[in-house]
Amino acid sequence: MSNKENEQQSYVGEDLKALLAYWTPERIKNTQPVKSPNIRNGIKDTKHSSQYVNEIEEIVTLASSEPDDGGDRGVPDKVEDVNAFPYCCAGKIVATHEDGKDYHGTAQFVGHCRMVLTAAHVVRNPTTGEYYKNIVFLAKYKEDPDPSYETFSFEVIQTHDEWIGENRAYDYAFCRTKKTEPNYPKWLALQIGIPTWQLMAIGYPGKSGEDPDGSTMYKVNGVIGKHGGGIVEMKYNPLEKGCSGGFWMKPSIPLLPVVGINSYSPDNDDSIEISPLFDQQTIDLFNKVLDVSSEEPRRCD
Repeated sequence: MSNKENEQQSYVGEDLKALLAYWTPERIKNTQPVKSPNIRNGIKDTKHSSQYVNEIEEIVTLASSEPDDGGDRGVPDKVEDVNAFPYCCAGKIVATHEDGKDYHGTAQFVGHCRMVLTAAHVVRNPTTGEYYKNIVFLAKYKEDPDPSYETFSFEVIQTHDEWIGENRAYDYAFCRTKKTEPNYPKWLALQIGIPTWQLMAIGYPGKSGEDPDGSTMYKVNGVIGKHGGGIVEMKYNPLEKGCSGGFWMKPSIPLLPVVGINSYSPDNDDSIEISPLFDQQTIDLFNKVLDVSSEEPRRCD
């Protein structure tokens, strides 16, 4: 049965102790990567209903609009220090799907000390509308050789209703951490539009027993490709499975805010990742999940 009307999932009553007991280091290590699904027909195969998208697309820059920073492209590289900014804001996000198996994607704190951004397909089934179970965020996750991370659970997770039916222009979700947990000390800014043609993406590709094996955060540099219909390409981004939800931003200093996430790849080119093109609807969903009008507004110390 479809759960399309249940657009927001509450986890207020969920027992953090039970979640911590479930997510043992061994279970986390053995999660399957959420595969970045393929797009048949690539960038053209999508629809977007936002009244803002045409205006936002004008912000996407062309290669001639800024100098080339000369960085290597298309070559994934391990992030050696996950405690360094901006990588310290990111980590693994894990969940149990309806098939009973455990999966991992990538997520990051954005815009606020309690707000986490990831791909919608990491946390919610686009066919049934059901949210997955046992969802936690493991900030600064790394196995070196033993796993180290900070665990955060959520009281609210939400996607747009339009995600049901797998509308790729809405493949993002915001998650608010429980108020009983400490504020995270650092987070990334969030921006609509993409005011740069050079990008860096991060993620946790692979699974245990493979190379890469999902144990380490990777980064890769690429460039803007085609855009339209509420989605945008990043060329030279071969991170694939496990990278879903990982941020896109400018690779050089000064770092720009998060302008996209790993979402999907064309079925004929695994060196391309596609992101929803963030617009005012993205900010509206962020504010709704943050609940800034609450009698207990969420403040960062």
